[in-house]
Amino acid sequence: MAPLHHRNPGIFGVLGLADHAPSRPYFGVIADGIHLHPATVKIAWNTHPDGFILVTDAMHMAGLPDGRYPWRNGEDDDFIVKRGAVLLLEGRETIAGR
Repeated sequence: MAPLHHRNPGIFGVLGLADHAPSRPYFGVIADGIHLHPATVKIAWNTHPDGFILVTDAMHMAGLPDGRYPWRNGEDDDFIVKRGAVLLLEGRETIAGR
């Protein structure tokens, strides 16, 4: 998702349309404090609560202890490193699942 910019508000510009505008979208939010900062979630909710849909991207490792786990991503075999609630691709600071 493109960040909010004062000359190009992106999705926030669409969410901020007047209440009577017919084109305000529904939108999915992963409100876990990892994918989106809590302030961003609050802005999205306050801007258009009727379109706000909570989404999860929980993976099967979510309830497992911290550690290194194999993961098949399409054709590639990767590993995921779990640290608390965060799942990262091994050797990178990229959230697993991209």
